[in-house]
Amino acid sequence: MNKIFSLTKVLLKNSFQKYDEKNNKKSGKILRIICYGILLIYLMGIFGFMSYGLITTLMQVQQESMFIGIFLIALAMLTLIQSIISATNVFYFSKDLDYILPLPLKPRDILISKLNVILVTEYVMEIIFAVAPIIVYGILTSAGPMFYIVALLVLLIFPIIPILIATFIIMIIMSFSKGAKNKDRFRLIAPILGIIIALVISFSASGTSEINDAQLIELLMQANSMVEVISDSFPVIKPAINAIVNSSFIEFLKLLGITAIIYIVFLLIGNKLYFRGAVGNLSSGTKKGKNITGKDIKINSVRKIICEKRI
Repeated sequence: MNKIFSLTKVLLKNSFQKYDEKNNKKSGKILRIICYGILLIYLMGIFGFMSYGLITTLMQVQQESMFIGIFLIALAMLTLIQSIISATNVFYFSKDLDYILPLPLKPRDILISKLNVILVTEYVMEIIFAVAPIIVYGILTSAGPMFYIVALLVLLIFPIIPILIATFIIMIIMSFSKGAKNKDRFRLIAPILGIIIALVISFSASGTSEINDAQLIELLMQANSMVEVISDSFPVIKPAINAIVNSSFIEFLKLLGITAIIYIVFLLIGNKLYFRGAVGNLSSGTKKGKNITGKDIKINSVRKIICEKRI
């Protein structure tokens, strides 16, 4: 656990190191923190206001609990899409691979540490998109303290499964698809994908701005039907919904148990699947047309470190 914690800390620091070097002035850091704080409050306010409108509309037909199901499905999809892009960069296109792989670390330690890096970024995303809707729902439904405790626990566990699914998809692509190992191509596709998703969300929001309450309720009913279908095939949705709506700690334990089982299965598969693609994607690999072995990685990395120290 100490190795995993230390490696996670180093990877997180490395992720933001370049940005900090460009903004190392104290005044610049303070201004950046203030700007981020204002942006955070602004975005949370927008999603809180949107949630207020949906919840009050659903309360007219006494179906406010439907909001939690729709909210969790949207959060799962957002986490899945963002994790696909993050997993590509963190697991395969990061420059730390040349230095981490030769270290006396177990493959499992590296895998868990990189998953932790993605999880931290998803927690930041949850603060922006998920906290305000949950608070608004709790206030409007006069929920007790137990609701907020269980909701917080669910939000801590809920992103793990979408992250594992996204990472597994990327691992398969990087292991068996030669075209997927083209860094320039993937770095080009990722921003384009993000722009397309942002445009789709924007057009969808603008297209529903003029509908009345009856039409909105009908659309939400259809969305809830979709939630029921997805819940039956996606095991963590239903216990997460029941845990938040009913403030049930038992349902949260079900969610925790399912997540733990899937996490263990992922580690067993990912230990072998990840390094098949990671070794072939090393930036220090110089032997084209040949299989790169652990010995090759160690020699190249040691030479690189010695040269950097001499410089």
